[in-house]
Amino acid sequence: MSWMTISHRRTRSRTSSSAGAGQSTASSQNGPSHVAAPEIAEIYLRGSANLPPIIPNEADRPLLIPEGKTQWIEGPTLGEGRTPASVLTCLLKEHHPGLVAYRGKTVVASTWKHFQASKDSAGKSKADFVEEEFWLRFRYDHDNEDRAREQVARCCKHLIGSIMYYARIYATMEHFRIVKERKICDKIAGRFYLSRDEYVARCPLWCKEDCWRALAAEWSHSDFQKKSETNRANRLSRKFKPHRGGSNSIAVIRQKLSKKEGREVTQVEAWVYTHRGSNPENPSALNTEEATACLERYKTKAMELNGPDFDWLHSPVDVRALYDCSCGRAHGKWATFNGIVDDREAMAELKSSRATSEAAKRKRQEEEDARKKEAPEARDSRMAKEYANSMLAWGQVVQNQNENFQRFLQALAAHTGLPPSLVPPPVPPPPPPPAYGVSTTSNASAENAGTYGSVAGVESPEDTLHRIAHGVFGGPVNATASGGGNYSPPQDDDFPLSPIR
Repeated sequence: MSWMTISHRRTRSRTSSSAGAGQSTASSQNGPSHVAAPEIAEIYLRGSANLPPIIPNEADRPLLIPEGKTQWIEGPTLGEGRTPASVLTCLLKEHHPGLVAYRGKTVVASTWKHFQASKDSAGKSKADFVEEEFWLRFRYDHDNEDRAREQVARCCKHLIGSIMYYARIYATMEHFRIVKERKICDKIAGRFYLSRDEYVARCPLWCKEDCWRALAAEWSHSDFQKKSETNRANRLSRKFKPHRGGSNSIAVIRQKLSKKEGREVTQVEAWVYTHRGSNPENPSALNTEEATACLERYKTKAMELNGPDFDWLHSPVDVRALYDCSCGRAHGKWATFNGIVDDREAMAELKSSRATSEAAKRKRQEEEDARKKEAPEARDSRMAKEYANSMLAWGQVVQNQNENFQRFLQALAAHTGLPPSLVPPPVPPPPPPPAYGVSTTSNASAENAGTYGSVAGVESPEDTLHRIAHGVFGGPVNATASGGGNYSPPQDDDFPLSPIR
């Protein structure tokens, strides 16, 4: 698979540089400007801040198809216009409720449930506004409406956390640009912590002032700083798997790769591309050791479940292999392919396969329990039958060996000139099966071995097998006799060929 370079759009964003409600922003390519608090300044920030206009005609809106957990397959307008994530981000900022009453407390709106809890006098929530205005700029397949609307909610849950995280980062960047006259990137800005008043002075346009003050108080607290440093250390650990896809989702990258390659690129290929290493000829060697190890574990488990010839790279994600190699779904995330797998469908498939496995396990357990609950006599009879069958097979082997040995003796006598009368007679064949008739229920217990519980002169199939199991190889035993009817072939003490010198 040949790799391609995917470009990333660089768009303008707005942030605040005032101590009040905030101001708009412009390009950071300009030198640092010494401005008063109410003056407007502009820098380039990640993402787009301006909400695109509504598209009145539904047929003209870009078609979105949900994929994975929080991703979209874009229609024919791929690469044109705004991405669904950027539009949702702008809508979440525009309709951010600030402080909300939730479960008896006043909290900062930092989750999707907070948006749902903030309602106007008509009972319409902020979440409703976000969803309605989003679908005025995009459209969905009406046959898949429920899935599309659920996907919007899942995307919003993810994006709200990102908005709150970058709010502090952008405030720190603005503080350095205006106060310290330095331009720093977001990764560097995350390492610094401002005072409460310094955060308050950088309030963005989208956030209400009372809400921003609450956030500033939280960010300036020592407990938050300790937690932030711990999370940063975790991201820098070998367990963290950074991707190289930029702002493009795996679904968008898969679409672009499919267009370039002229074929359908799988989700696994797209994930490998976003984590590719320095050697394009070796797609299994990724950008970090942890990513390489995770992919190798998935590959091994997928081939174990589907056979050694399974093409794991060009096949859909095997949820069973993913679950096993990830040791479950720790903290609600997959160790590999996180985001490109629909958790609801994946868990339903896993439960279905588990249900089938559990049903088979229960059936085996029920059969084992039934065997344990058998009556002692029935169990003895079954064991006698099994042993009798093995004895019959063993007897056939012994008969064949005796016949071969008899032919050998005859040939040896003919070769040495011995009279044929010196060759011992062959072992008689096994006795013929008895003529079964109507019999009473036989008692096949060990205590009754030798009588076999049948009517006089008649032997049942169970009696025959039980008799053989106890080493009685003659005919049927008379019910009035004990131990009679045993047959042993004649034994000659002197071997006829022993005198030969």
